Amino acid sequence: MYNKQSVFNEQIQAGASDLHTEGMLTDEQLKNTKQAFPSDFYQSNPFVKIGLFIFTTFVIFFIEGILALLFGELLFKGDERVIGFAQLILSLILFLFIENLDNFSNQKLYRAGTDNALIYTACFSLNISLVLLFHFTDFSIANVSLTSLIIGIAAWRYGDVFLSVFLAGSLNALLFLILAKFPFGKAILPFATMLYWAIIGLASRQLKQNNGYFYWHDAADLLETVALVGFYAGGNYWVVRECSANLENQYPSVQIPFAFLFWFFTITIPILYLYAAHHLRERKFLIISLLCMLFSIATYRCYYSVMPSEVALTLSGALLIGLSIFLIRQLKTPKWGFSDEAIAHKNNLLETLVVSQILKTQQTPENTGVTFGGGDTGGGGASSEF
Repeated sequence: MYNKQSVFNEQIQAGASDLHTEGMLTDEQLKNTKQAFPSDFYQSNPFVKIGLFIFTTFVIFFIEGILALLFGELLFKGDERVIGFAQLILSLILFLFIENLDNFSNQKLYRAGTDNALIYTACFSLNISLVLLFHFTDFSIANVSLTSLIIGIAAWRYGDVFLSVFLAGSLNALLFLILAKFPFGKAILPFATMLYWAIIGLASRQLKQNNGYFYWHDAADLLETVALVGFYAGGNYWVVRECSANLENQYPSVQIPFAFLFWFFTITIPILYLYAAHHLRERKFLIISLLCMLFSIATYRCYYSVMPSEVALTLSGALLIGLSIFLIRQLKTPKWGFSDEAIAHKNNLLETLVVSQILKTQQTPENTGVTFGGGDTGGGGASSEF
């Protein structure tokens, strides 16, 4: 588990750097903030992190290949438990290495690529080992439940953003597998999916707004984005119709019950996101709203053709280009709560902490050499011990 104070300081420094990039902090204020919130984590650019991630993954898979060569004959003879046991040992070694990573490295790693690769491969190896040891099928309720448990514990302990998203998707798959076993469950599956992602989105937003859970802020932010997409997908007409056909083995797909309701969701949810973007002043909602609108148009064209595809693509492309140019010119001066300027900082709570620290630093009184107090009665030394 990462040091929470160092993680907090890292987030404060990132927020201060974003504010400095936007011209809201001076160089001196940025320097003071970094001194007040020091971070001892290893710093590198994204390309180095990607390289370290690939290299670490390659080394681990190389070890896996050696294990496969050593125990491959046992696997081919049908004794999968040997491979499962070997994977279990490997996963335990990886988790032990992760927990003591600071002792093996001169630098403290935090999302540096190496630690991410170790966490992902350890979770993968542990899941594979238990599947082989207990003979779970590939996509059963037991397997998905086991995967969700492993990923959930790792996501909570390490605060990893991708593990958190994978956990949310795994739980959604578990919900799908449970409901798909019953006729009534199949009927309410779209509504259950929408409810599930609504809960995930609201919970993520609440978590993100609570500074007591700063360790999981980044994961909550990405989860909120995924939940918005999942909520729309759960009510999209094309998704519901094609998934229903897949469950019932009907090809081509046929009209579904309550089709008008899912067309209503397909049209109104992007509009709801657009309203939220204006009301909450968050670009995330605006981008997702526009993407959902495009998918809604594609959903309509999938079943109702108004014009040839090449004509539709040409006209829509020209329209989008024209609309983009118009909006860029119009929003150079902020209007209706929108602007074309990029906003780097995203966490208002961390921004508030950065500003408060700056004000605290600026308002610290100078030491004049005159010290009051010391008396038993608290008044300027006026006591028997004056």
